[in-house]
Amino acid sequence: EDQNYLINQAKIQNIVKPTWKNPSRNETTNVLKDEYFSQLEPEQVSLLMNMFKFDLELFGYSAKDYEKYSTGSEFSLSNLTCKTKNEFID
Repeated sequence: EDQNYLINQAKIQNIVKPTWKNPSRNETTNVLKDEYFSQLEPEQVSLLMNMFKFDLELFGYSAKDYEKYSTGSEFSLSNLTCKTKNEFID
């Protein structure tokens, strides 16, 4: 949408044709999730779950979807604590 808007505003639609590329190469979200999360250490996954706890809750994601990548112990969103920015920097 942004691309189309900018092209139209610049009045170059006969010069530049909008293109869209799917970076996922038609792979499903679960395949991509497995690919990306499998590259992380279990502790990194746990930190991410802590960092994005409220986003996961807000958008209805389940911690169960990610526990296989974590330290092996089961976790749920209710058990995660929200860390401050300074705690992540240390």
